[in-house]
Amino acid sequence: MGRNITCFSFSEFALVFAVLAVLLFPSSNGQLQYSEVQTLFTVQRILEYPSALSGWSNRSNFCSDFQSSSLTIVCSGASVTELSIVGNKGASSGSKLLQNFSVSYQTLSSEFSIDSLFATLSQLPSLKSLSLVSLGLWGTLPTRISLLLSLQVLNVSSNFLYGYIPMRVSLLRSLQTLALDNNMFYGHIPRWVNSLNSLSVLNLGNNALNGSLPSTLGTSKNLKVLILSRNRLSGGVPNLSGLVNLEVLDLGDNLLGPKFPALGNNLVKLSLQRNLFTYNIPSQLASFDRLESFDISLNRFVGPILLPLFSLPSIQYLNLSGNKLTGLLPVHMKCNAKLQFVDISNNLLTGVLPTCLRNSSSTTVSYSGNCLNNTSKYQHQYSFCSNPALAAIPPPLKKKTSSNKLILLLGVAGGIVAGAVIIGFLMLVLFRKCKAPNSRRQKTKVITASAGFPPRLLSNS
Repeated sequence: MGRNITCFSFSEFALVFAVLAVLLFPSSNGQLQYSEVQTLFTVQRILEYPSALSGWSNRSNFCSDFQSSSLTIVCSGASVTELSIVGNKGASSGSKLLQNFSVSYQTLSSEFSIDSLFATLSQLPSLKSLSLVSLGLWGTLPTRISLLLSLQVLNVSSNFLYGYIPMRVSLLRSLQTLALDNNMFYGHIPRWVNSLNSLSVLNLGNNALNGSLPSTLGTSKNLKVLILSRNRLSGGVPNLSGLVNLEVLDLGDNLLGPKFPALGNNLVKLSLQRNLFTYNIPSQLASFDRLESFDISLNRFVGPILLPLFSLPSIQYLNLSGNKLTGLLPVHMKCNAKLQFVDISNNLLTGVLPTCLRNSSSTTVSYSGNCLNNTSKYQHQYSFCSNPALAAIPPPLKKKTSSNKLILLLGVAGGIVAGAVIIGFLMLVLFRKCKAPNSRRQKTKVITASAGFPPRLLSNS
């Protein structure tokens, strides 16, 4: 009898332990609770049944049946923690700013409501990662986005979203990745970006953002990736040397400049192409040991080419083309064996192509449009590259500002003098007009008086 009680107690203990294990350590592949299943079906309907969600049914195990490049659902217990949907309605380029209505075959229909979409997604309280890419979403980011308080990743790239980046995004305090690239957002980059203390990835590339970069970017200590390329940003770049974790910086295709930005030396990729940067390439770049990709093409850099760039320990991609860099390339210059691509074309370089670039079968090298000797590619005459005017360093900004002020003052003074002359001339004309009637009246009286005398008297006088 006592033996049976012992067995029964052990079985009961095992059952209780199993239940506790399920409750305390839920399986990541468990079935979702009914309310979240219904939420996913509502998302499917709002997104107008994209092909990535075509396999959903009432019998689906959402936590395990759908894992692909176009759809990922990750669960913790009975709740969705990650939802990633990738469609095939990639954002169009060029004149795509078509607000307040849909575009056939590119966006979702005019019945689509982005506000309803985020209101529905807010019913997934454990959602930490949300990616809705190339789905044809259109409209402005709604204020309801702040209801997704658990979000760590928000990726809505390659859609047709427009308007200002809403301040409500700053309420997502756990956000680590914010990707709004390839949309139609306009306005300035928000100053509140640094309030997202956990933010490590910020991608706002290929939008219509304008204005200057906020100085607060330089205090976003945890940033690892900062992509602001292909916008309409202008002015100087704030001091980013304090971003010690920054590994990727892409500011290409803007109107930034003229000074090379102050940066930390942990960068792996640096892209500044197609801007208005001038002056010399700073010698500090020679200490960027982790740098793998460096692109400053199509700017206005002048001065001697920085030879240590070719031998940086990690460098693989180097594009210095389309500037006014000068200097003699030494034949036996050192190059990193990892170099895969080098473009030094359309500068003012002289000498010969270094052996490490000429004899490398693993490196693609472009060098036309310089003044190099013993090459088969198009080169200018040496006199072209020795022209001081072409390689001139532009005057400092302060001097330029002073001369502008002097010109302005001279213009104002000249305008005042010219105005005084015109006013004086007009007063003279008016004065003469006022005197003219009196002169005529006096002359008439003389003639009339003379007419009363005999001709003989007039002749005697």
